[in-house]
Amino acid sequence: MKKREVNIQIIHNIFSKVNISDKKNIVKALKKNDLNIVPVKNFYVALFVNVEKYQEPYFVIGIELTKQMDLNKEHIKTNLNKYFYKHVQFKIFEIIENNDSSDKLIEQGEKIMI
Repeated sequence: MKKREVNIQIIHNIFSKVNISDKKNIVKALKKNDLNIVPVKNFYVALFVNVEKYQEPYFVIGIELTKQMDLNKEHIKTNLNKYFYKHVQFKIFEIIENNDSSDKLIEQGEKIMI
């Protein structure tokens, strides 16, 4: 009997949509952000599902800023922790043009209007 293997070269979907109740809580948390600390233009949210075996998918939040400054992730995380348990994982990053992670999140995630 021959050994059959499949070699996956490209993974197309690394994100999935966030369920409605989690999305509502994320929106509530993001609305609490101080725009002087995190000057937000747009948010993108998704669930990162391209994880190793026995790992849980986690939330990803990409943020487009209205002006050039360092992204204050702690401020955002503090607000998220008001609605989610501390063990819930979030990856927060700034959306950058021509960046693979940013492009995939924009393509496969959800844009959130605040």
